[in-house]
Amino acid sequence: MNLDYCITWRKREKETYLRFHCDNINDLKKLDAVTETEIIISGLKQKEFEVFCNEYADKFQIVQLEHCNLINDFSPLEKLQNLQFLIIDWNNKATKLWNMANNLSLKGLLLDDMMKIKHIDGIERAPALEELIIQEGVDVKLYLDTLEPLSKCDFIKKLGIHISSITDNSALPITKMKLLEELALSTVLFETEQYAMLAARLKNVKITPNMPYIVYDKIDNSRKNNVLVIGKNKRWTSENSPKLKQYETEWNEYIQKYNS
Repeated sequence: MNLDYCITWRKREKETYLRFHCDNINDLKKLDAVTETEIIISGLKQKEFEVFCNEYADKFQIVQLEHCNLINDFSPLEKLQNLQFLIIDWNNKATKLWNMANNLSLKGLLLDDMMKIKHIDGIERAPALEELIIQEGVDVKLYLDTLEPLSKCDFIKKLGIHISSITDNSALPITKMKLLEELALSTVLFETEQYAMLAARLKNVKITPNMPYIVYDKIDNSRKNNVLVIGKNKRWTSENSPKLKQYETEWNEYIQKYNS
């Protein structure tokens, strides 16, 4: 799932956006004359980040902070009222997000490889946020303590969570998101019962995954197991496995439980 309206994730001519690397604070003065409305910026340390937010960031509708791993405090983002889409790509210093109450135009937010973020408090204050993606990269395992702030996110329509685990193992906050239309989750985020609960209670939401297992085409004969069972600690198995019937039965029992 990508941010539908975020051109950062679409192929296009390089002339439509600005790729900018900041080696020192004086480099930021080069942004005075730019006319682009999208910037992919790298190299920011905390002081440069604060200057960027205070003097330049509100010129851009789309901002991607790329490999700015020396930023330890994202609170300078709180004052940006014109920003529509924000992508933070890899950070291993910050331990919390920011109060998004004044991000009045923020429609889409993608948090990628936020290594030390365990809480997502602040997201519930975003008044216009429609799309949220939280994901981990290859060979990285990220965890959140809870999804509880999502229960107060009244405007989010599209949600993607592609990380390794939620500590409290509860998907219940997602069921309280009033305008949710599309939901994509990693297959190991919760116990199987939580996925079934979502499928039962969010009948009008497009959910992935929404079944007890996923059968993939066999690309070659080297892979004997081509069925991915949904749920924490679940494994790949064969499409001929007798356990598949058991998984189906358990799933249907969960669905019946949460339909009643």
